[in-house]
Amino acid sequence: TLRSITIVLQGEEQEDHAGDVEILWMYSSEQVGSDEWFKGQFEVRAPIHDDVHQNYTLRFVAEHGKENSKGWAAIDSFQLARAECMFLPSDALPPTTTPDPTQPTTVPPTDDEFCTFQEDNCGFEIEGDGDFKFERKSGVEGIWTDRHGNADGMFLYAQSGGRDSSLINTYVISEEFAGEKHIVECFHFWFYLDGFLDGAKNESLQVILRLSTPQQNESLVWSYAKATPGWTEGQVELRSILVDDAYVNWKINVKAVKPGDIVAFVAVDDFTFTIDDICETMPIPGGDTTPGGDTTPAPGTTKTTTKRTTTTKRTTRTTTHYVPPTTQGVTSAPSNANKHTATIVGIVFGVLILLALVVAVGVTMYMRNIQIPGLSAIQGFLNPNYNRMDNSGGVSLRDLSSREQS
Repeated sequence: TLRSITIVLQGEEQEDHAGDVEILWMYSSEQVGSDEWFKGQFEVRAPIHDDVHQNYTLRFVAEHGKENSKGWAAIDSFQLARAECMFLPSDALPPTTTPDPTQPTTVPPTDDEFCTFQEDNCGFEIEGDGDFKFERKSGVEGIWTDRHGNADGMFLYAQSGGRDSSLINTYVISEEFAGEKHIVECFHFWFYLDGFLDGAKNESLQVILRLSTPQQNESLVWSYAKATPGWTEGQVELRSILVDDAYVNWKINVKAVKPGDIVAFVAVDDFTFTIDDICETMPIPGGDTTPGGDTTPAPGTTKTTTKRTTTTKRTTRTTTHYVPPTTQGVTSAPSNANKHTATIVGIVFGVLILLALVVAVGVTMYMRNIQIPGLSAIQGFLNPNYNRMDNSGGVSLRDLSSREQS
């Protein structure tokens, strides 16, 4: 017979650490009361070694009983999801207190923050423009359930109309996170942008990181600008920065934007902040999702440092020094399209001046009856020993011939 099915978590083996092994779920043949399919469910968390989340594997182990006795087991439909997780069946091992399904579930570790908005706003500050303001709602027009499909489930909802076409905003602002304790956080949430009441008309949702230092302004780290067919997962990495050897505190602003003259709604649900250095942007970045905006600094630049964790065969921490994303791209200086024109104009102007000087000299010599020196004068000036023979005392060949004949 088959004695049991056990699911084991095996942490990644390190050079100085064998890797954590933990039994997450087990069900024995003695607990089975029928041959029907039943649902199993449990929470999975990455093991931590030296304050670093490790990679891991899940193993399904079927334990056989008596060697000569036949038995069987079947498993189907595996799913890993970021969601509230109730331990099922309730009598499976290890023993776990099963929460009341009507009550909100919180993530157990103290380094996570989680809000389903079932009871209150979880300390978040909510602001808005007039009647366009996030409120806790359930079962409203266009969005009948929370993201779990529960008609009584609460979520944050904002909707208004009957105003001018200028853009209006509503905000959900978190409490301030201590930078030293929350250096890196993975922010996971669910959102719904209306494409039903008025169609898609410039509605958008944004996540803005506010760093609590005068050298840094707000930074747009995520945005989505398209109507969704239903509840949609969103996720983005949030990072503090080092200023003067200390990680600065920060908070986030989840901002919904829409034109004031349409009645479209925006809704958000289930905010989770998880300390994790691996955080993929969701939805996958494309034409509608915009990840990773740069931080815009106030005047003055402060050198900052972030710390990233790199997991190899041996887990180590490496530190990357960088100046915050205030560095501007380097571009070549624009060429002067008129520089050749200026050169040509200069040459022409010089030639005109030279001609004017020549004409002025010529006019002056003419007016004063000054003779231009001849070639002999110039040669005499250049060679003082040069004397040009004149005709005085000289006899031409014709005269000499005539004398001889006579």
